[in-house]
Amino acid sequence: MIGDCQVGVETSIRDLVGRRFEVDTEVISLLRSGPKSFILSLPDDDTTTRVYNGGRPIVGQNLRLHVMRWTRFIHSTISSLPSTVDIELHGIPAHLLNEFCWIGGVHPHNADRRDVFRVTACCFNPLLIPSDMDLDIIELPLANESSGPAKRLLTYPIWISVAPFVRPSMAGHSPPLPPANDGWGRRQRRRQ
Repeated sequence: MIGDCQVGVETSIRDLVGRRFEVDTEVISLLRSGPKSFILSLPDDDTTTRVYNGGRPIVGQNLRLHVMRWTRFIHSTISSLPSTVDIELHGIPAHLLNEFCWIGGVHPHNADRRDVFRVTACCFNPLLIPSDMDLDIIELPLANESSGPAKRLLTYPIWISVAPFVRPSMAGHSPPLPPANDGWGRRQRRRQ
């Protein structure tokens, strides 16, 4: 949208789209996604295609709307996480890492350990990972307590070690050797 984003502009946008494309304003949903940006949701694909109109601006008396199809990449930039590291969390109480705790996708070395929680992660800079922190666990309310807005926490001090990720070696798991040459790969003359 070009121009000042004044109070009530959402109503103006709905009215403009409704009048211009003969759409009932009650079925138009409008969500603000930035200072001068909105996500317009319409009831069906045909109406959306008609309003999109090949990306042409929608011009009103006080508004000029630039439209584009929504994508999850809107307002995003591309980046990467260049460092892969192994992270170990020490000091987590064993009862938080037992069979009653649901954790998926853990490092294979966690299978038989309860003193360390190990993960492989990608990050921007391993040096920015803190060496210690507090782990806050929300405590479930007791049966006779009302669940008000305040939550009780249990806080555990933990320490963190970070190491460069090392791919598992294939030692001992080398590919099988090709079969010995037993003559089947070449033509041979039969001797009589």
